[in-house]
Amino acid sequence: MIGKYKIRRLQSTDFSSDVWSVLVSIDPRGVKNYPRCQSWETTLDDDDFRIQEIDKILASAGWRKRYPDEPIERNTYTVVYYLEYCDDDLRQAELLSCAPDELDANTGWSVSDTIQIDAETADTACDITSALSRDIVPNRVRTILERADLVGLQFSQIQFVNSIDGKNSERTVLSWGKREPWWELGSSVRMPPVSPKIPKLHMSITEDRVVDRYTDEPVRFKRARGPMKNLPGVYLRTELEKIGPFDIAETFERSSLAPRSFGLIVSQRFRQAWISAGLDGMHWIPVTIDEDDS
Repeated sequence: MIGKYKIRRLQSTDFSSDVWSVLVSIDPRGVKNYPRCQSWETTLDDDDFRIQEIDKILASAGWRKRYPDEPIERNTYTVVYYLEYCDDDLRQAELLSCAPDELDANTGWSVSDTIQIDAETADTACDITSALSRDIVPNRVRTILERADLVGLQFSQIQFVNSIDGKNSERTVLSWGKREPWWELGSSVRMPPVSPKIPKLHMSITEDRVVDRYTDEPVRFKRARGPMKNLPGVYLRTELEKIGPFDIAETFERSSLAPRSFGLIVSQRFRQAWISAGLDGMHWIPVTIDEDDS
């Protein structure tokens, strides 16, 4: 596991030539040329000495660091911390969170808790995709996963629609015909809330309001060193034991206002079934299990 520090794209027109020259010299590979300006971004290991140098240069130019869940203001630059996992990290994990590599790749609507997807945007060749923060698989993948006898596995059928400007009155549900049916990937098992050691904040980026551990509001998590991507979920062993063995479960927390915007937590059995079948497109993050619930 390696910590990464990414500075999102900056533009040369926002800085003096001296400041810009120093940034470019730190990581020349991060430069892209456009007709009217250059852009620059960089990704470094989180213990790289150059991070302090970059922060110091930008601070001296009057720029302030911001994280992705903070409001965008003038003279701020966006920093993302995230973790990269090696194969050993993934193989050794008892549980993992998983999601499609490309989130919300489809235009979708929810009607009576049924997902409708615009047939124009649907990539029918993929193994997994998403819409409205919900994971979707084609019928062939459903068949593969069902054969693996995975505990907790559940599917809900979605609909393809034709639409004009996304208006309800102008969406027509299409028959599957020769199309392969698609299904929402879900579970009959629900995880306990994440560890109380991880404070939950309301999803609003305009306030840091801590919410109750058992809230049904959509939330984000407060972590040390600012918001991080690809962080493992943290669960208490004693609470996991109460729900019993499973291969797929839905998170207690929702991530957005979209209905049923739960994440998925899976076992190593689920991951191996996915990989053994040659399926692609899934992003895995090891889950941390806390043996100490004090």
